[in-house]
Amino acid sequence: MPPATFEIASPGIVRRIHAGVSIRDAAREAGATERTVRGWLTRGRRSPKSKYGSFASTIDQIRREQNGPPLSQFLKELPEGFDRTDLLRCVERAARAGSVEAIKHLLEMRPDLRPRGGGGGHQPLGGTAPRTPRLMSKKTHCSNDEIRERQ
Repeated sequence: MPPATFEIASPGIVRRIHAGVSIRDAAREAGATERTVRGWLTRGRRSPKSKYGSFASTIDQIRREQNGPPLSQFLKELPEGFDRTDLLRCVERAARAGSVEAIKHLLEMRPDLRPRGGGGGHQPLGGTAPRTPRLMSKKTHCSNDEIRERQ
């Protein structure tokens, strides 16, 4: 199969990412490589008026919406002198609101909620093992140290 061009592949990539597919899988399904799609995103962010600009801004907006509200928004609601139970309730509230960041913290704070190994779980597309998510990326609004200080 010849490599996909931006004009042909980008609409399908946007649809797939909006449906919750990863950039890697969306690229592959559209006949492009992940590296190529990430290159289009980089070009679009650097040159918003280029043909890649609206593609990058659309993908970025979709991903912001999918990540839910930042955990820091909920941490501001904690009372002075809070304890671990208050923090746990706050993180649970943020996770229920759809904060991916909060869900990751909740799984760290509550190991009993983690899926157990042994089959029956989610099988990623292509049969490859899922990558272990980082607890928090540099792009988040609240650092790991700030969370630990509040525990």
